[in-house]
Amino acid sequence: CSDLQVRKLSGFSPTHCREKNSINGLIIPDRNEIIINKSLDLKERVLTLVHELIHLVDPKLSEKQTEENAQSLYTKLSDRNLGFLEFAVSHSS
Repeated sequence: CSDLQVRKLSGFSPTHCREKNSINGLIIPDRNEIIINKSLDLKERVLTLVHELIHLVDPKLSEKQTEENAQSLYTKLSDRNLGFLEFAVSHSS
């Protein structure tokens, strides 16, 4: 069993992305990996991590539902939990 890895990349544009030329994040469940665009500010990187984790929990949700859930969950995070996620996205490879 491998650990979930969070990586930051400067920018990327997977072919499945139709709305923009680049995206904020991407989850690759088979590789236990989440990729987050490193050009985002800290809050956006945390929101992107939450968004990608929601995709992992419920891959059937639409992008709109996933984003709404991510925004809602973000506002409910305790300072301690928020600090943990900020650390995770700030100290990833």
